[in-house]
Amino acid sequence: MSTPKKAVIAVATFALLAVGAGLLLSMWRAPFMAAAQPCCNNLRQLEGAKAQWVIENHKDGDTNAVPSWQDVEPYLYHNRRKSCPDGGTYILGRVGEQPKCSPLVE
Repeated sequence: MSTPKKAVIAVATFALLAVGAGLLLSMWRAPFMAAAQPCCNNLRQLEGAKAQWVIENHKDGDTNAVPSWQDVEPYLYHNRRKSCPDGGTYILGRVGEQPKCSPLVE
């Protein structure tokens, strides 16, 4: 077998191994990503509800303002407080800060 053919076979083998490793990694990572997704979606909804409260109550520049759950509940889907699927607690935080989840707080 000539050297160019060996090089082509080596490159093709390496490419197949790389694709296989990528597929295995994505299959291994998928359950972990799926578990975190509901919490992230809830945090996005809380962020939107908090932003609406800020606009309607003219709290744009007031970084000391902290909305309560009663303040943001009217802006949530079905007017209910979301609970973290991981068992954590959501923290609304001050105006200008993003809501957090207690297991994700660093």
